[in-house]
Amino acid sequence: MNIFDILSRRPEAYHSKLTKVNNQDPDATKTIHDQLSVKEEGLANYLIYDEYRRSSLLDRFLPVETGLEDVRASKYEELGDFIDGVYSMDYSREGENIILSLSREGVVQGNSFKLEKSLEIGPSGIRADYLLEGAFSGLFVMEMNISLLGSPYATITTGDLTSQIRSMATHEKIREFSIEDKFLNLILDFRFDEAVDMWHYPVETISLSEQGVERLYQGTAFLFVTNLNLPAPETQEGMNSKKKLGFSLNFEENNR
Repeated sequence: MNIFDILSRRPEAYHSKLTKVNNQDPDATKTIHDQLSVKEEGLANYLIYDEYRRSSLLDRFLPVETGLEDVRASKYEELGDFIDGVYSMDYSREGENIILSLSREGVVQGNSFKLEKSLEIGPSGIRADYLLEGAFSGLFVMEMNISLLGSPYATITTGDLTSQIRSMATHEKIREFSIEDKFLNLILDFRFDEAVDMWHYPVETISLSEQGVERLYQGTAFLFVTNLNLPAPETQEGMNSKKKLGFSLNFEENNR
């Protein structure tokens, strides 16, 4: 199965009716309940749209004050042009593994910035290595979007804490976590070269089905967050304008 198969949140024609309800129009509230069967109050609060294609291994540069709720609600400032930018790519093989080398020279906070990442994709997992070079002060975020057939019943384990995959939370300075789906007999293990903050939130939208208008869980966004302070390369401190990051994702059958 493709665990990265997830839909972006886009406007639908019937969403405009829900928007009127969100604006607290009493007549509109009555109208939408007359025209559509609404299965949950407050659905208009979930009318959030993605300004980018929701995929994985997305590279994001955010202000240091950005929080998880800001990202979930799409109320934040993107400081770089990498999330929807074009990368150059080289391809090779090593045995069963595919090696992808991607690079892009873009702009972050008005400064030139270079990002290189190498992906080694094998039968049992993925290894990602990053090299960041340029001036930047803020949050660098590696974003992964995962959908286990849209099931909300998988669990996330960080240390001694286990939560539902449909939950929203932040975890500070972790080196590893796992996702377990007993129905699919699958465990995903993430391990980081150095401690990162991990944020996760459910990707939800509003859907119109035969039963009516309802909230639909599509998957979960995982954000691996590092607070960076890289000086400009031309300054005396510029020798420290490079940063290496990396993590691995391993797939296992659930034999625990």
